[in-house]
Amino acid sequence: MAKLRLGVIGAGSWTFSSHLPNLDRHRDEVEFVIVNRRNPEMLGRIKDKFGFEKAATDWHDVLKEDLDI
Repeated sequence: MAKLRLGVIGAGSWTFSSHLPNLDRHRDEVEFVIVNRRNPEMLGRIKDKFGFEKAATDWHDVLKEDLDI
């Protein structure tokens, strides 16, 4: 079964503390493709912590990806 490709727009504190840790428990089913946040420093931390392939400060970049969720 193919993994669901995940993109996140506006990765704020709730996403960081709740949503992403819960999705991380399903790595066998979810591929962390791209994450968006306006603050570049926090964006880099989130990308590195959860292993996203890409990170973008412009949310339009997330929409350009072939995502499932």
